Amino acid sequence: METKHIRYFCTVYEQKSINKAAKLLYISPQGLSKIIGQLEAELNAELFLRTKQGMVPTETGTYFYKYSRGIFYKLEELEYGIRRIQDREKEMRIGFSCGTLNLFDFRVVRDLSKEFPDFRVQWEEDNNQGIIGKAEKGELDLAFVIGDQIPEELERVQMYSASPRAIVYEGHPFYEREQICVNELKDEPLITLNEKFHTYHELIRRCHDFGFSPNIIARTMESPLIYRFVKEKHGIGVDVDIHSSYADSLGLRRVPIAEAFSWDIQMIYKKEKAEEYPMDALCSCFRNALKQE
Repeated sequence: METKHIRYFCTVYEQKSINKAAKLLYISPQGLSKIIGQLEAELNAELFLRTKQGMVPTETGTYFYKYSRGIFYKLEELEYGIRRIQDREKEMRIGFSCGTLNLFDFRVVRDLSKEFPDFRVQWEEDNNQGIIGKAEKGELDLAFVIGDQIPEELERVQMYSASPRAIVYEGHPFYEREQICVNELKDEPLITLNEKFHTYHELIRRCHDFGFSPNIIARTMESPLIYRFVKEKHGIGVDVDIHSSYADSLGLRRVPIAEAFSWDIQMIYKKEKAEEYPMDALCSCFRNALKQE
């Protein structure tokens, strides 16, 4: 039983039609019908009733579909894993802590394979600790993370530093201020990125240092939503100072928060990775890709 034949069966089951499934699979209806027949012969069971209304799954067909989807995904994962093992010497795996990818011109990240043609580049995002852990285990060849809590066995290069700002709408008491303090955030309705982001945890930690828990009324995965919700006057936002264009376009002010936390981006990798990958050249490439706000 071939993997693609299971996929063909699932498509026919979902489309309830040989002709519709054949169009999606770029195969002739006659060829697809023959494959379904071969599959039925192999299983010694009828999977569909051929009717004028289309392909109606039998009880056996429904049972087979229920379990074959999982089998198909496992086989795809198996094939992908084998390809990764075969291509490992050519693969460069890069990780980004949530939020750090916003710093870079994505076209440069996308075109890394052109800049470094000996490698096939793959990248992923995860929370800060997840990316650090994968770099520590060698599951990532290079990573961009936030903060200075980096295991000693990892090399680090500081790439960028920013500070948090209060995002304030016109008419709010903070709007004309040049600066506010952390303790002035107490009881203010706050809008932030969610728990996948380092800034969320640092904000809570810093507020606790000042003896209060922040009143976070909204948490989001998308920075633009912070600015939209502030514009709608649901509260004030807290974001690192890398999205000035969002604020400017909506007439919002970015007010520095004194005694807050710093948002430092580190490029990290295991020392032995420098023997496999051109880390200095990669560092220069990513520095050149930093967006200029």
